Amino acid sequence: MRTRCSAVLLALVLATQACGQAEPPPAPAPSLPADWPTQHGTAVREVPMPAGQLLGYLPELTAGHVLCTAPTPQDWRAAMRGEVRTEVFLTDQCHVVSARFELTARLTSDLVTGADTVAGRRARVDRQERASDLDVELVTEEVARPYRGLRPTLSVTVKLREQSARDEQGETGQIAKEAAEAVLRRAGAAGPELPRLNEKGELAAVTPQSPLPGFGVADQPLPVAAQQLCLILGEAFRVDPALGTAEPHGVCAIPLRAGRVVATMTQAGRDRPYQGTVAGQPVTREGEDQVWIGLREGSAQQVHLAGPVPEDVLAAVIPRLAGR
Repeated sequence: MRTRCSAVLLALVLATQACGQAEPPPAPAPSLPADWPTQHGTAVREVPMPAGQLLGYLPELTAGHVLCTAPTPQDWRAAMRGEVRTEVFLTDQCHVVSARFELTARLTSDLVTGADTVAGRRARVDRQERASDLDVELVTEEVARPYRGLRPTLSVTVKLREQSARDEQGETGQIAKEAAEAVLRRAGAAGPELPRLNEKGELAAVTPQSPLPGFGVADQPLPVAAQQLCLILGEAFRVDPALGTAEPHGVCAIPLRAGRVVATMTQAGRDRPYQGTVAGQPVTREGEDQVWIGLREGSAQQVHLAGPVPEDVLAAVIPRLAGR
């Protein structure tokens, strides 16, 4: 009798303890991040869309903005399976987040050796447990080799945001393909090939191009910017722009009667703050033949002029550089 009572008592105690234990709370549903942009991110700004093979020659400070804005908002929602947040991350990467997925797109020099295709281009997909990496060839290795600074590959990484989740159906790889296709529908679509080079690696012929209204030489593919610089300097110094020497990574040199002026697309450094403004743009001068000109608000893009540039010529050149 005592044994039976003890057993009953033990069962009651265990039942009471079980009833007193709260069920573990359900895991929170995935959601968009509350704080945006992230610590190393910046808001996406409007930029012109490059065409053809020139996509791979975007300035570092432009590439992420192009990759984020080439797909429409509807494209991003469809590819990422829901509402999204977008930012430019670490200077040149497009970073997109939905409730379940995180995507990074960038231009790289990676070699594409896969047998897959995306948007009719050679591609390689590497699938892991929680993520997929996709490389899409913009320009073949053979064509890209002589072009200094060209980044001929679109690289996209997609991963699951939930740490415990596994991509058993290969959804991250499919999202990477859809995102790359959306980018390439507008950026890098049908358009010009890379300009021909001479044996020195310079543009074989300078075809002067007008700066883009509202942008000037900023946010343009670097070979385009080089020819815009030739036009602006040629007009300012009354020299035929076609006599200039242009390099595909954003450099133009215009010959003068005594010496030359060299314009170079670059970006501002922390060690050289602007000293003032000329024609509404921030400017720094060092001596008589070194000038740095800021181009766009919220961007570190600038033009460096090396050579004799009188103040009246500088005042005439700057609005053209800024697209005014």
